[in-house]
Amino acid sequence: MEEEEYANAPCSSLAVETIIRVGTAGGIWGLCAAPSDARKRGLSGLAQASFVASSVGRFGFSCGIISGIYVMTRCGLQKYRRQDDWVNGVIAGAIAGAAVAASGRTHSRRHIIEMAGLVSAFSAAADILRVPWNWTLNTKKNCRGVQLFTCKWLPFSPPKALVFLCHGYGMECSRVMGAQRSLECGVRLACAGYAVFGIDYQGHGQSQGTRCYINKFDNRVNDCYDFFKSVIELKEYKGKAKFLYGESMGGAVALLLHKKYPSFWDGAVLVAPMCKISEKVKPHPVVVNILFKIEDIIPKWKIVPAKDVIDSAFRDPAKRQRMRRNKLIYQEKPRVKTALEMLRTSMSLEDSLHEVALPFLVMHGEADTVTDPEVSRALYDRASSKDKTIKLYPGMWHALTAGESDDNIETVFADIIAWLDKHASNAGFDPEPVYNSNFGIDDCFITR
Repeated sequence: MEEEEYANAPCSSLAVETIIRVGTAGGIWGLCAAPSDARKRGLSGLAQASFVASSVGRFGFSCGIISGIYVMTRCGLQKYRRQDDWVNGVIAGAIAGAAVAASGRTHSRRHIIEMAGLVSAFSAAADILRVPWNWTLNTKKNCRGVQLFTCKWLPFSPPKALVFLCHGYGMECSRVMGAQRSLECGVRLACAGYAVFGIDYQGHGQSQGTRCYINKFDNRVNDCYDFFKSVIELKEYKGKAKFLYGESMGGAVALLLHKKYPSFWDGAVLVAPMCKISEKVKPHPVVVNILFKIEDIIPKWKIVPAKDVIDSAFRDPAKRQRMRRNKLIYQEKPRVKTALEMLRTSMSLEDSLHEVALPFLVMHGEADTVTDPEVSRALYDRASSKDKTIKLYPGMWHALTAGESDDNIETVFADIIAWLDKHASNAGFDPEPVYNSNFGIDDCFITR
């Protein structure tokens, strides 16, 4: 079994951090309020100082304990239920409120119930008003026995349609494409009314596997299809339109999913897709021949020369540094086999761009040096789709949805959501998939 890299903070760590922060804030609150209370009581000198010290300790302890109980309970519920929503807040608030009331001077049942209800209500209100979506994580095993990380972002209202995320090379879904603390892809689309689903490819993000090792690109496509199909088959999503969303290498995954079942998807959003090797970056034939000769000897070696993708993709310095701090992102040289699989995939897609027949929106920054804008132009020109749109953004780089200025990102997402809204209203049927026999897959991934 390949190594697992899973980065979830323990509930105890979150609780301790919260106790310290909120407890300190409570102590400061006590320090500010206590002198006035002491003067009202007629205290002065040593008595006043003792009263202030006691108030600081009491406020700090109470605030720290209630926040610690709340965070520990909520975190435990989230891990147990694998869902982050207002229900966790209601239960955690009730427990925290009751615990504080029970530890106070008044121990009446009525006081405990009232305090539990009050804190629970405030917690639920804060959750509901926070954002119009909720976030859920899960894991599933593929047919090779590898545990894969999956996540989803759901609007509280019935979704307009389903959107399936395919992330880029070295990236992951939970933070880059939809972190809770940043308005990025999963969050933005859920706030716009779409049910959004993502999966970390094997060897990427929080999924198991040798980091960023792709021994067979088709396996990544099949893993995505297996998960996406399991979502589409759920009763609550019957008849919903189904859209693919692919960024960079994820664009190649999305196009291969379309190639696998040409009539199954209702459309695709492709952001700087990897679907053709630009002449500007195509490796020299001598280099390619050398790599082909050694790929089965040292497939996992990280020796392929390549420019730093983060430096080249993220234009905004602050966002670039945030990506650097994300330890789930692969930031080393490409492995031999990985680089060749990506090369083969790009060359194969380049030869079959005319087979792309689904409605699509392709977007590219004109200053992109990771995947050349001519790649998107070639897709737009050669695709047989009758419904196709291209958006080119002057001066923008590769990471259109996460690496640009806030204003630029707003512009890009406005275009994405407008396109989805238009096509979601025109779709919504659920045809049986027509299998393309020219697409090679492992037998164990034919969904039964």
